[in-house]
Amino acid sequence: MPKKEQRYRDGDVIFREGDPSDAAYIVLEGKVQLTKAGENGPIPLALLRKGEMFGEMGIIDHCPRSATAHGAGRVLVQVVPKDQFMDVLESEPKLAVAIIRKLTQRLRAADELLVQRVEREPEPKPVKARVRSNRPGLFSRLLRGEATTKTERIEIRLAPIPLPGEVTPELMKMMAAVFEKRKTVHVRILNKPLEAVQNADMSMPAAMAVAARRVLAENDGDLLIWGTVPEMGETLHLRFVSAADEDGDRPGLFNPVNILPLPLEFSPDYDELLCAIAFAATIPRTDFKAAILREALAESVEAATALVGDLPRSLTVRERASIGVCFGNAVSSLGHQRGTPELFQSAVKIYQTAISSLSLRDSKVEWVLAQKQLGTVLHAIAERANDTEAHRAAEKVLRKSLEAIDKYEFPREWAAMQNRLGEILYWLDLQSSEGDLLKEALTAFQISLQVFNKTDTPMQWAEVMNNIGQAAQIMGQQLRDPDILERAADACRAALDIRTKNSVPLLWAASQNNLGSALFLLGRMTNDFDILQSAADAFGAAKDVYASVGGERMVGVTEKNLAHVTRLLEEKRPREGPKMWWEDEDGGEAAIPSETAAGRRRPKRGGVSGT
Repeated sequence: MPKKEQRYRDGDVIFREGDPSDAAYIVLEGKVQLTKAGENGPIPLALLRKGEMFGEMGIIDHCPRSATAHGAGRVLVQVVPKDQFMDVLESEPKLAVAIIRKLTQRLRAADELLVQRVEREPEPKPVKARVRSNRPGLFSRLLRGEATTKTERIEIRLAPIPLPGEVTPELMKMMAAVFEKRKTVHVRILNKPLEAVQNADMSMPAAMAVAARRVLAENDGDLLIWGTVPEMGETLHLRFVSAADEDGDRPGLFNPVNILPLPLEFSPDYDELLCAIAFAATIPRTDFKAAILREALAESVEAATALVGDLPRSLTVRERASIGVCFGNAVSSLGHQRGTPELFQSAVKIYQTAISSLSLRDSKVEWVLAQKQLGTVLHAIAERANDTEAHRAAEKVLRKSLEAIDKYEFPREWAAMQNRLGEILYWLDLQSSEGDLLKEALTAFQISLQVFNKTDTPMQWAEVMNNIGQAAQIMGQQLRDPDILERAADACRAALDIRTKNSVPLLWAASQNNLGSALFLLGRMTNDFDILQSAADAFGAAKDVYASVGGERMVGVTEKNLAHVTRLLEEKRPREGPKMWWEDEDGGEAAIPSETAAGRRRPKRGGVSGT
């Protein structure tokens, strides 16, 4: 069997539920997690190790993928294309028998687990009878996976906090007990204080995060919590770093500089606040852990709301503000997960209250980060409401933040704000057609590339390149400049170097749609048949992905885009006779197929088009 190998990082998607079954895979190194979408989030099906095959059932029964596969740590797999796999089954009977034997073993494991579940969680007889009578067939059961391995939990690591006498052990036990109440969380107290992390420069959050993640990698953790006690203080200042790094710039994203102050001997009233901040700060590395965190965060945010609304006066003004910023991040994270405007509005009030207690002169770090989060949430509200005034409010907050810092103080935060400001200005230009706003948006995107680059921050770099592609194609159309449109297409192609179909299919489709838009405008302007055909190919590729995930609205957008370019291709196609295709007049002003132009509305973040 010819070998084609592919490497994936922890959490990278190999294929998604609903994708076409175009290949089988064999695990060569590492582990692969299989999950299936459930009513309450992803359900873990199996954890596959070296030598195990997966993805073969969709080929055998000619069905789309019935599960999602992603790397559980770094993994190397052998890719066996569909045609090769079927040829091997026909030509190598021994291999076919081995595959059947393995499938039979999985079926037995599924039956055994089903019996265990029924014994542990007996159901009412009518329900059990119905489940048994409607059990799926062999292939469906195996691919959907009624079997699973060990239960995943959120792994929290606590670093000892340097305190005099015997205070530290008792404090760490008390903190651990807060999390151990939850069955989905596992806590381990580390043996010694983390001097490398505790002594890190607080003004360099990236360096602090690197040091903390090194500790997490050594101790197999999802979240590291450590802290200090200010001199002569009566409070504990906790910091949080997740093992996974966030690719984007979502609402509520925690920074290692964020501090959660708690009374040194905090009462049980603070337990849910501590849990809410910890769960919001944890970036899940698997779909299953994401489901755990969603449920846990919602419970803790609700339980902690009353405390945050009435913090004791024993805390300083600055400490109460820091708690407000942290809790605002937790509420924003929950709002981002649920897409709930009400939660975002609540987060805005929390941030505004906290900022009113902070001084740019005395609390510059906290003030800047709080302003950034406020601007991010206001932008999220503006996008959902499609509201000009809301966009203006977000623009004002971000400009104010950018005036206070430069790229050397907080480089990634500074670059993220530049990119977001560019997105806001781009949206406002689409509403008003003010050329200066579009130019300023492109400038902001370009400035953010002073920090974001393809090597160190690939996903952020790809997002900016995608945004440049969107904005440049509008400018190229307005100025009727084919060179600008060519640069727009190049920017989209650059984004596609990072946004691959396997790893981020929806972002890949969005950039394909943007590429199609730029090529459509360029092909129509230059009367180039080959460029128009490339535009059609890009639109078609985007449509296939949207259709595979049931994105009806985006399927409609890409179908409309494809219809525009197909009609123009038919008009330009070479025909017999004296009149050649390049002598035809432009077929009138077609609707711009760019995902940014339909209805002149701002697209969703990440390049998913609006309607």
